Amino acid sequence: MLKLSARTAALTIAAATFSGMSPLTNAHTTVFTPVPAYLGSGSMDYLQIGHGCLEEKTGERLPIIAQSVALPNFSPTIVFKDVATGNIITSNGNLNDFTAADHTGAISPLQSVGDLIRPVFPQAGWKSTTINYDTAIESRVLGWYSKNPANDFKLPGTSAYTEQPFKVGVINAVATSCARSLQVKIAIADVCKLNKWPVTKENAAADLWIPNTTPKFPYGTVDAVGTPIDAANPAAGSKPLTGYPATLTLWRDQLGTNPGAAPSGIGGASAAVKNPLPANCGRGYDVIVYPSNTDVDTNLPLVWGKRAK
Repeated sequence: MLKLSARTAALTIAAATFSGMSPLTNAHTTVFTPVPAYLGSGSMDYLQIGHGCLEEKTGERLPIIAQSVALPNFSPTIVFKDVATGNIITSNGNLNDFTAADHTGAISPLQSVGDLIRPVFPQAGWKSTTINYDTAIESRVLGWYSKNPANDFKLPGTSAYTEQPFKVGVINAVATSCARSLQVKIAIADVCKLNKWPVTKENAAADLWIPNTTPKFPYGTVDAVGTPIDAANPAAGSKPLTGYPATLTLWRDQLGTNPGAAPSGIGGASAAVKNPLPANCGRGYDVIVYPSNTDVDTNLPLVWGKRAK
């Protein structure tokens, strides 16, 4: 497994708050959150699969028989996006610029997103799900992969969908920061052929929901990949990370209306705490964390096994 470099971030983990699902259908594989997820509260979220792979010769949609997930852990790209203009205002951000201890003063020295997110079992109808842990930090999740080794169950390949649950711990936003939200990009391969590697559009082996092409996934015509960000000069004309990874969004609770906040125990009132943006922030910025090429190339191919070398 990959040994991760140290990253400083003050994030606090707490138990996740569970919510029910309501049916939605999306064209891509996305993160479905039944109620808005907030900084300052745990949440239950779902990877929602909208369709299977397209067989171009026949026009047939192939059912998904495996899925691989990679979280941003190893040298992720962290950008700050200005809400008012949509511009990337920095490409060398730090998670500890906007995260804080909880009200008890407890601080968990969270080094990466993988310390925060956990898949929930059972994972829908998969025959097996394997969590990929970092060998250096055993509690850190680099990603996970699920598959159906037998052919008696396949996820739908047309308009039906399925949802894969995962839970998210608590991150508290610094009151003086201008962060409006944290957006975590999750790289996913929805696999329709486990006997085909490498993945190409022509072999319809997988739908890739990743930020950009990588050394192991170099084909620009593969579904939903884009242009890598120019980290040195993000305003130079290249569109930053224009693929379609699934996005987990955690909102700052500016109004104190977080529906997922734990009850205070006094008359059933909500314990949500208002955390508005400071006056000098304008509309603030979104902190966006993308998986690196190393995250994608180390973790997504695992579901193919020895073939993916």
